[in-house]
Amino acid sequence: KGDVVSLIRDFRRWMQATWFDRKKELDTTRAQGGGVLPRFAPKAMKWMLDSIARASAPHQVIPGSASGAVLSGEVVFPSRPTRMVKFDLAARTVWCGCAWPQRCLVPCKHSVGLWWRMFGQAGSTTYDGVSLTIESFVHHAHTYAALEALYSESFEAEEYDVDMPIQDEEPELLPPANPQSRKPRKDNERKKGADESGVRCSRCGERGHRGYYGGQLRCDRPLSEERIRELTRLARGRRRPQKPD
Repeated sequence: KGDVVSLIRDFRRWMQATWFDRKKELDTTRAQGGGVLPRFAPKAMKWMLDSIARASAPHQVIPGSASGAVLSGEVVFPSRPTRMVKFDLAARTVWCGCAWPQRCLVPCKHSVGLWWRMFGQAGSTTYDGVSLTIESFVHHAHTYAALEALYSESFEAEEYDVDMPIQDEEPELLPPANPQSRKPRKDNERKKGADESGVRCSRCGERGHRGYYGGQLRCDRPLSEERIRELTRLARGRRRPQKPD
């Protein structure tokens, strides 16, 4: 129980410390901007500037269809595969064959290249009365407005005890059963001392016991003359014939 409670308390302290660190960074950024927050978070801004820098390299753009709220086209950079790009002006989303906008929710170099080809590097377009630029397709989660809404509430960790059942004794752990070391007994074999009423002795010929067991002689009864002659006849029949000279 103690280990589990300590783990929960450590996680709560880490979450509380992280929360206040992020909120402190947000307040510091607001103070540096004169009470005004930038539009995008640092990581999203870095990704966006990187996409713009990469889009400045020579490339070829093949504009596609522009039906309604969907703009599409193909972008080819030297020694790179052709990527299909689609802008959804209504949803403020962009799709690319490189999958970067789908994973990071920030336009990639292919989408920036297509936007520049259609509207110019500083160009914009209007959809449903709203002016859109390439930065309009950065997801809202990367904006400082979303971070401010996230850290606007205060975080207060409450001390509490975890009610967990306590087990006084450790359960006994048994080792796994070992497989049988000897070969499995055949169906026609019988254990020593078992019922042998239907067994005939191979030595004296009487029923009820075995003449040999495990390679050892078990029958010590005297043999009749008739049984001796029978065993002699059987022994002669089992001899191998000798090869002729």
